Amino acid sequence: MGPKTERGERTEMNIYSLMSFIPSVKKKRAGWERIRDLIVQIEEQQGLLSEDAQMFRAIFCVSPTPMLVVGVEDAIIQQVNTAFVELTGYTEYEAVGKTIYDLALYEDYNQRAYIVSKILDEGYIKKEPVSFRMKNGAIRKCFLSSKVYARKGKKLMISVVDVAENAKKRSDICSGE
Repeated sequence: MGPKTERGERTEMNIYSLMSFIPSVKKKRAGWERIRDLIVQIEEQQGLLSEDAQMFRAIFCVSPTPMLVVGVEDAIIQQVNTAFVELTGYTEYEAVGKTIYDLALYEDYNQRAYIVSKILDEGYIKKEPVSFRMKNGAIRKCFLSSKVYARKGKKLMISVVDVAENAKKRSDICSGE
């Protein structure tokens, strides 16, 4: 229940009842305008977030660079892009919802422990060398860059996988070899 009215009755507390306690009409009008402006700002921010989320999703999906979103603590794969599917041989259906341990992605799980430790300390990693196991059992040397973020109270890391051979080719092109 909210505050009492002039007659001593309790009212429901909401934005409209709060405005009724502003004594002058001029203040009331100014208060309503301020509230309307705040509502418009909130709606605009929500729209921008939605647009940003759509843009991120589009970039994530079409990127030629393998990417995945993984739970930091539980190692559950939340999302993978097409390039990840092409690199590893796992379909999105086979990967999402499974742990990296279920898929045996790391050749050496000490690398995973080191990466998680470093990412929890620093919030990100950049170009950490790792060896990933593909679905067919082949081992690929890669560089992993990841950043931690929170979604619905859960720590996740978005990771970009740079295959070592591709990184060397880009380096050779940039150096003019």
